[in-house]
This record gives sequence, C-alpha cells and structure tokens, in this order.
Amino acid sequence: MASGSRWRSGLAVAVLLAVAATGCTKRAATTPPSGSATSSSASQAGMFPAPPTNPLPSATVTALQAVLDKIVADNASLPDTTTAAGLTAAVVSDRGIWAGAAGQDGVGMRLRPETVLAIAGITNTFTAAEVMHLVATGQVKLDDPMSAYVKHPLAANGATVRETLSMRSGLSDPAEGTFDKPFLAQPHRHWTMTETLSYTPKSSRAPGGMSEYADTNFLLLGLLIEAVSHKSAAAALRADLIDPAGLTRTAVQDTERPVPPVAVPKHDEVPATFDGYVPLHSAVSALVTAGGIAADAADVARWGYSLYGGLLLEPSLVAQMTQPLATQPNTPYTAYGLGTMQFSEALGPDSLGHTGQAPGFSSLLVVVPERREAVAVLIADSNTGPLSVARKLVAALGT
Repeated sequence: MASGSRWRSGLAVAVLLAVAATGCTKRAATTPPSGSATSSSASQAGMFPAPPTNPLPSATVTALQAVLDKIVADNASLPDTTTAAGLTAAVVSDRGIWAGAAGQDGVGMRLRPETVLAIAGITNTFTAAEVMHLVATGQVKLDDPMSAYVKHPLAANGATVRETLSMRSGLSDPAEGTFDKPFLAQPHRHWTMTETLSYTPKSSRAPGGMSEYADTNFLLLGLLIEAVSHKSAAAALRADLIDPAGLTRTAVQDTERPVPPVAVPKHDEVPATFDGYVPLHSAVSALVTAGGIAADAADVARWGYSLYGGLLLEPSLVAQMTQPLATQPNTPYTAYGLGTMQFSEALGPDSLGHTGQAPGFSSLLVVVPERREAVAVLIADSNTGPLSVARKLVAALGT
C-alpha cells in the first residue's frame, strides 16, 4: 500500500494496517452492474428509524463509560506507553444514544464528550455519499469515466467514478515523506486540492483490477463534486449531507473551522502553533475530501447511523456503497466498497464503516446494520488502533 506521507489520510490506514505496509496483497475485484445490491448489510438499509434523542438504559451507559475509563487507567499504568492518552466515543442505536470521554488530549486538556477531533479517513464516507447524492440527482453516473467530470491529467487514465470510489483507479499517492517539509515549513498556509495532486505521479497501472488505498482518489472525487455542484466541496457536503443529517459539531476544514472544545495533538506529532485546525492547517486544507473533516464522536455516530441506515440516500445507493469490491487480505477490513470498509472479520458479520488516522489522532466509525447500531471511537493518539475499543463498546451494548 503506497502512502504519500504521514500527513495523508491514506497513510492513516497504512499505519493501522501495518501488517500490509510492505506491499499489501491485492486481488482482482469484479465490478457489479450499476444498481446491483447484493450486500447483505445493505439489505438492512432504509430500515432504521430516525435517530432517537433518549439515552440508552443506565446500566448500558455505565458499562460503556467503564470501557473508556479502564482503557485510560490501564494505559496510565504502563511505563512506556504508545497507547491512548485519551479518547471519546459515542453510540447511536434505535434503543437510544450515548456519548462519553476519558483522559486528555495531546497537551493535557481533559477531553469532553463534545470535544472535536480529526476523523481523517472517515471523511471518505462523506465524500462517497456526496458522489452518490449526485448520482441520485442524475448529475453523475458511476460507470462514466472520471474525465467526463474532472479535467485533470490524473483523471485521464480511463478510470470510472466507481473505480475511483473503490480505490481501483490505478492511481497511487506520492512517495513517503513528500509533504512533511512543506506542511511544517508553512503550517498555517492554505493548500488547494489541485496543488496537492500536483505531487502525485501518473498511473502506471490500468484501472479496474487491483486495489490500492490512495488519497489521490478522493481528492479527484472532491474536484468532481466541485465541478458538478458548482460549489466548494465543503459547501456541497454541508448543504446535501451535514445539515440534513443534523450534525452540529462537524467541520469541513479549512473552509470551516471546528467549534471548541477541540483536541490539540501532541507537540511531537504536530510541532506547530495550534490555530484551531486539527491536526494541522496546511494538512487539512490539502486533504479536504480525503481526510479534512473534524467532528465530535456523537456527530460521527449519528452520521454513520443516518448514512448506512438509509436515512440520507436511497437504500439502493447505500447498497452499492456497501457492496464489497476490493478485497484486502491481512488487514482489519475485509473489503472496500465505495468509500466504505467492511469489518466482517474484525467486528462481526456485516459491520461496516471506515477507519482514520492522522498525526495525533486515530478514529473508527462502525455500523452494525443488523443491530441498528453505530459506534464512533475518536482517540487522541495516532499510535492506537481503535478496533479493540470498538469491540469492547459493541460488547457493552449487549448489557
């Protein structure tokens, strides 16, 4: 798996999937016909009721908070820990809602349930959903070439919109370390997606057959969104998805600035003056639709519940998002759909969502359609994989 640098959201996945870091095994994937809906998880879409406002039962709330408290306490007892300094989490289910926090951020501030953290790669679920919204409105066709919508050299290799959404475009990210110096040299500088893409090499592989996680795909999809909607990516996401989903503490950086409280990354992760963007102004403006969103855990869980529960898109479109297209052996996710990871082996049958990692932060959104549950885990430490936290929270939901 190629990654541009530690500042790119794709590297987030590469770090979490370190077992595959030396050229992960890839398999050919078969593209389903447009409109196919064979994913069993997608068969549950459209069956979720509106997100509730009542809290989960008190015993469940106690059990969920105990998971977070124990993780922080256990980590504090380790002499040389690389695990979480602090974390927030949230649940939205048809039985009720919960949000909690434990520990501190990278500079010792106590985390609160409403603290905003970087969600990195979970941004892909928003970008994919916006593309599917454009499909629903007849403005985009999944099996059209990207070049029909995006006038950029990287979009001229014949890859379709569907192949780009599923990381099968044949494109890679820039070489490791490409962005470290420019991002740190001017940490408060605004980048454009086009500037970021100028560092990306042309594809040496034909699209369609092989899967490689690359942020380049979702930056190109950001350009598609802007070209078709005639809005900035941030404005399109807010109008079509963020506001309709009722997300009040979500920011598409750097067009939008997160509303405090905001978690600050460790200084050894992001050695720059904190200006309210997480993890770093230059990095998030460069990523935008490939990793630029920040949110609190409650918003992330509500987003997952609404999206994969069929409350924002037609169930047939959600089914296409969750259809596994690209298999990735030896990784926490079983397969990649359209901006969506399948976690069947790691978190149980039909569980889906996305991971994220950025300097100072790691995150996970997981939705279990059969149980009508969405769980978000946001961690103030980029070295911690949130999958084990999510497993414990899902188990606690059974209490």
